[in-house]
Amino acid sequence: MFLRACIGLALMLGASGAEAGTVVLTVRDVAGIPVAGAVVTLNDPAGAKAATRAAAKPVVLDQIDEEFVPDVLVVPAGGQVVFKNSDSTRHHIYSFRQPKRFELQLGPGETSAPVRFDQSGVVALGCNIHDHMRAWLYVTEARFVARTGADGVVTFTDVPSGAWEATTWHPRASPGAPEPTQAVRLDADAKFSATFVLPLRATVGPVRDPERARY
Repeated sequence: MFLRACIGLALMLGASGAEAGTVVLTVRDVAGIPVAGAVVTLNDPAGAKAATRAAAKPVVLDQIDEEFVPDVLVVPAGGQVVFKNSDSTRHHIYSFRQPKRFELQLGPGETSAPVRFDQSGVVALGCNIHDHMRAWLYVTEARFVARTGADGVVTFTDVPSGAWEATTWHPRASPGAPEPTQAVRLDADAKFSATFVLPLRATVGPVRDPERARY
């Protein structure tokens, strides 16, 4: 579900169509298999960042069938997130580490007030009632950001010519490991292509709560 909601998300803020080109970035694991759902950013090393979107409409992170939907949500720095509980059970959402510490409880059918995220970084979320629930907010100031599709590819168009730096991240990347980077040099009306190799941890299936009807 998260792929349908999030694939192709691009925050191309402040970019100009003049003297622009296309950047195609592919993410594969060490076995050469395409990595779906990876977050790829394209940053201007000169320091230009996306405009603050604090006034924009908040994005929504839902909870459906004891899962966060989507499991990874891209949030522009300064943006807001509304947490929704579409389940018939209570949830207790928390993040106990920087860049954002907070917790809130939502009863069945409830929706939170908007929560603002000012600092860039990955916010790991859990549920204090249902331990198997996991989600991540990728808060970024990058001018361009998108998630890979099933083919492991993202394409950024209308990228101003010049030097850029690309990064990639995935929730199964090794905790604490630096995000792989790729230098990008784009000439006007040109196309730049590159591939990331991203080591990933093995997946672990969720353990459902057999007593959820009691909450």
